[in-house]
Amino acid sequence: MSIWGKVIGGTAGFALGGPLGGILGVIAGSAFDKRRRSIFNFNHVSQDQKKQIFTISIIVLSAKLAKSDGQVTSDEISAFKEKFRIPKNELPKVSKIFNEAKKNVYDYKKIADQIGIIFVDNKILLEEVLNNLFY
Repeated sequence: MSIWGKVIGGTAGFALGGPLGGILGVIAGSAFDKRRRSIFNFNHVSQDQKKQIFTISIIVLSAKLAKSDGQVTSDEISAFKEKFRIPKNELPKVSKIFNEAKKNVYDYKKIADQIGIIFVDNKILLEEVLNNLFY
């Protein structure tokens, strides 16, 4: 199995979207490697990869939204934990992603656009994303 799709996807994703872009690029590159002979589109992303993209995207969007008014408050962190019910053993990983993402509020649009493209066929899920972010 070739790793070039992952390397190119990860590098391009990181250059365009920082750490989250790198992760999404590796996932997309992996899917591209698996389906090298077909034209790549987001319909070829596996359910497992969609779950990973969704989870990371929600964490990042939540952090960027919390930071958008200047400071992330304990109420905002509590609301995030309440809405997304993160298992205790996953909290360190989620906290690391959240803390990295809250460093700035930029690039939220790219992430939201990617979620919209990947989950275009699931309007209820997209509506729930908005409801949870507004909470």
